[in-house]
Amino acid sequence: MLTRIARITVRVLLVLAGVVVLLAALVTDMLFFDASDLPDVQTMISFAPQAPATIADAEICGENVKIVAIPTGQMMDLRNALFAAEGDVDPRNIIRRLYDDFSSDLAQRKHYGTYSLQLSRQLLCKDHRKALKRELAELRTSVQLERHFTTNQLLDISLNRAYFGHGVYGIENAAEHYLAKPASHLSTPEAALLVGLIRDPNRLSPLTHPDSALSRRNEVIDAMVKRGSMSSEKAEQAKRTPIGTVAGDSAKPRS
Repeated sequence: MLTRIARITVRVLLVLAGVVVLLAALVTDMLFFDASDLPDVQTMISFAPQAPATIADAEICGENVKIVAIPTGQMMDLRNALFAAEGDVDPRNIIRRLYDDFSSDLAQRKHYGTYSLQLSRQLLCKDHRKALKRELAELRTSVQLERHFTTNQLLDISLNRAYFGHGVYGIENAAEHYLAKPASHLSTPEAALLVGLIRDPNRLSPLTHPDSALSRRNEVIDAMVKRGSMSSEKAEQAKRTPIGTVAGDSAKPRS
């Protein structure tokens, strides 16, 4: 009698487990694969070009701006500065990320960049949904970005759409605006300077706040050393380099 009851109980539990799995799959599909109410992320492909390309009417947060989009995969100083400043690329999928964030010790977490999430927030910056719905939409949009683009493409899109202050969008435009040179010709301290602006481009502008810009640049250089992408000797030499913007704001290096 007990054996029969046990068999029935097991069957019921298996059926319930199957229903739970099915519901979870349906909810996951609805939340993360149905993109009908989200921005069309495929339009971002123009910001990950194979060769430099001018986007004459890029719309970012309600502004129409002209951006020169460039491939940055071969610009190792720029990429290394970006990883040092904003975090390494996260190889985990979204479910693993959420689980690790809830279960791991904050002090032990590796510093990963939130590149797809930052892009999704930019794409939804004019969205008027309530806070929780908007945050969920941002998370779902970041999933769509990761599904449609490679890591290399996402990094290009991030750099080509980043805001660098003074109405300047995109790393190529920033290099020309601040340093009068293409991004492909940036030195290590110049790459660290520009990438450092992404955190707070207004407060860290080398044109209006040269001391803050210098301090932030040196923070990025130190982070590059900690990450292993730059030697201590080269870092000290780089930190002795003046900012040297085209506006003449070349703050003296710290002693």
